[in-house]
Amino acid sequence: MIMCRKKVDEKLVEKIFLAIVRSEIKGTDVCDEIKNQITCENLPYLYKLSKLHDLAHIVANFLDKNGLLDLDLDYKTRFLKERNLALFRYEQMNYEFDNLVDFLEQEKITVIPLKGTVIKKLYPTPWFRTSSDIDLLINANIIEKLKKVLQKEHGFEFKQELENTYSVYTKNKVHIEFHTDLSRDFNETEITKNLDKYLKNDADNPYLKEMESEVFYTHFLAHTARHLSNAGCGVRAFIDIWLINKNLAFDRQKLSNLLNENGLTAFEKSAYKLGRVWFDDECHDDITSDLEEFVLNGGIYGNSENQIAIDKAKSNGKSNRIIKLIFLPYSQLKFTYPIIKKHKWLTPLFEVVRWFRIIFKGRSKILIYEINVEKKINQNVVEKTKNLLDNLGLTK
Repeated sequence: MIMCRKKVDEKLVEKIFLAIVRSEIKGTDVCDEIKNQITCENLPYLYKLSKLHDLAHIVANFLDKNGLLDLDLDYKTRFLKERNLALFRYEQMNYEFDNLVDFLEQEKITVIPLKGTVIKKLYPTPWFRTSSDIDLLINANIIEKLKKVLQKEHGFEFKQELENTYSVYTKNKVHIEFHTDLSRDFNETEITKNLDKYLKNDADNPYLKEMESEVFYTHFLAHTARHLSNAGCGVRAFIDIWLINKNLAFDRQKLSNLLNENGLTAFEKSAYKLGRVWFDDECHDDITSDLEEFVLNGGIYGNSENQIAIDKAKSNGKSNRIIKLIFLPYSQLKFTYPIIKKHKWLTPLFEVVRWFRIIFKGRSKILIYEINVEKKINQNVVEKTKNLLDNLGLTK
């Protein structure tokens, strides 16, 4: 095994990472200057960065095709494992989705695919677009029927996770999320009240619906913006935004109206521009430059520094994150301890129960880590984060 571990230029590795992703998404080559800078010294950081954004399988595909994995046999094994896992996840989720659609068609239950379930079809190779779950929208009135079909008749695990969100775990442990409305992401608009008006029939299945392109894109942007303004989101979301614009046809006036109604005009402008910077050689402006730095730093689910910086940026320098970690809001706690749905007065007791579980399960380390991050966070980082959120229209 070749061993060569030296300090690397992280900015250079970020440049290499984005060049590789662009190559695999667009089917173009990477210039020799970039290829020659992929060395055994920076391969570990390239692996860490690509895994942080759930794109290690795409980077692995490029490195393997170009004979660059033999630079380090340890990381060759790691990269190829990520590619194999992505292929396995893709096939497994496809299998479970097709089975699910068959079950629901038999029961005449209509579902509307959301997010990655639709977006993966826009990628040059669908397995490039990984997902942690399958997101579907259903009518709230059929929850009991759905539970009977999936839990009692097919042996799936069925539970409510959040308001208007129900999780199903198949026998193979594939996670499916059923959403009964879009209120977590959308403002209360005509769409949320009369969504049926904005749906199209699937060509092969009358119980499988599609959102109109403008509605689908607006919802995806709203979901991405929520993640970004709570903790951060990864590079993949901006690949998705670029691919949606390249592949879907829009009524631009209708889209503009939807973006305005949901406060997403500024965010969409910069999010799509960042995609064009990465894939179409457009130049950065001040906003996309800051957005790129924020996104690359946070990874697909954000990180503690981003989360605390966002929290402080939204609350004039004061962070409530530690309090939130200790005392979970009733709206979330009730799904962990369903008894408080009927006896809300027991909420303080179960906050204490939850706290003891955190201590005895060793999760207090997370809290201590977050406290240390908050102490060290630079005020300049907070100000920069606030300016970014302001420019994206995401401060509220």
